Amino acid sequence: MPDVRPSPIAGQWYEGDPEMLARAVDEYLEEAKLPELNGEVIAVIAPHAGHRYSGAVAGYAFAALLTLRQARGDPDLVAVLAPMHHPYSEPLITTAHEAYSTPLGEVPVDKEALRALNAILESELGFGLSYVSNDKEHSLEIELPFLQRLFSPWRLPLIQNPLQKISYLPRFCRVLFGIYFFVFCVFKLIVTVDVIS
Repeated sequence: MPDVRPSPIAGQWYEGDPEMLARAVDEYLEEAKLPELNGEVIAVIAPHAGHRYSGAVAGYAFAALLTLRQARGDPDLVAVLAPMHHPYSEPLITTAHEAYSTPLGEVPVDKEALRALNAILESELGFGLSYVSNDKEHSLEIELPFLQRLFSPWRLPLIQNPLQKISYLPRFCRVLFGIYFFVFCVFKLIVTVDVIS
């Protein structure tokens, strides 16, 4: 039986009932009317407030992936980068769990991808990922129902930045894109950010 992170926000930050959640997410996606996009979408930036506040905006971000899915099919791997609002001292954290749970089902975490990323981060940046269990963070999980409605099946490597430091992020992003574009090939990146003024 896999070690699954239970959702600490289902029923509060988004619908707790699977049918109601699926319907709400589908409506956000359907209501997002995008102009024709030239080129290939390789990443989106999405808000991470509760769905009642940010679901419509997130719908636009994730709708941008619909045309890509229709053209190329489901990705094997989707990476989510998110801020961490809880007090961890490590610069980059990820889950120690094997999967995330939402009312729409479980999302497997790609441990092999995280091990590969960790090794390169340690080599390139001098530090790697720290693994945590049973975190209460919402910023990453809030995106998962959208991804669950868009793609199936897929694996998730996830990284959270509790310190909100940006000094190492350019090098981190070069490492991340290098790994996923040249090793894994089929990849989509979801970034969720806090507005910094």
